[in-house]
Amino acid sequence: MGVYPEEYVNFQYERFDTFFSNCSTVDSLNTGFDAQQYYRIVLARRDLRDAMQDELPDASMLDVHTLIRHYQDVLENTS
Repeated sequence: MGVYPEEYVNFQYERFDTFFSNCSTVDSLNTGFDAQQYYRIVLARRDLRDAMQDELPDASMLDVHTLIRHYQDVLENTS
């Protein structure tokens, strides 16, 4: 996993599609590389990081990535 903790974490299509489809106004993510959509997801993850910092002041993009991975795991274990 490539990480620059304050700004960027690798995009994992399946996990991010599930999370943002279920938890935002995004219907789904396109397969393949779409620079505009990718940038919007980066901005959404930064917003999520900033919201997390209200409760966890040292939250980073790695924490956002962990939240999205955990969300997918919970879905898989409850279905």
